[in-house]
Amino acid sequence: MSSPHFRIEHAGNCLLCTLRGKWSLATDIQYLATLAEETKSKKGQAYILIADIRSWQPPEPELIEKVVSPLQFDSRNQQGEFWLEDEHTRADYIAQNLKPMKNASLIRSRSPSDLLTFVSENCVKETYQGVAKWLQNNNYLMNSESSDIFA
Repeated sequence: MSSPHFRIEHAGNCLLCTLRGKWSLATDIQYLATLAEETKSKKGQAYILIADIRSWQPPEPELIEKVVSPLQFDSRNQQGEFWLEDEHTRADYIAQNLKPMKNASLIRSRSPSDLLTFVSENCVKETYQGVAKWLQNNNYLMNSESSDIFA
């Protein structure tokens, strides 16, 4: 199985989060702390969070509860959130317990074309190419790792 990892990148007005592998509580804490710092860097700027969570396996709900409750994200400027999933995604518990966003809602899809449509309709124009390149890189990595991920 691939080792757990994450990456957070910027493209225009978007934070692009890539989450892979089977996560432990330690990985989850590290990701959430990094995400909190990245959202702080967007202070005063509208942004959209896009997460590619294909092949991501979060820690068990009981473990997540211990971490998520005390963490507070300043999401006043968050204008939306999109999760790109696959048939193995187990993120329902997390989605159900997300604090509702003031300015937007969570969109979940298995379709990369839905993601690109969402970006073209909701993000600044300069963002589209960056997201398309990020998605292309992630698709390439998914194809090259797919034999390791669910072995």
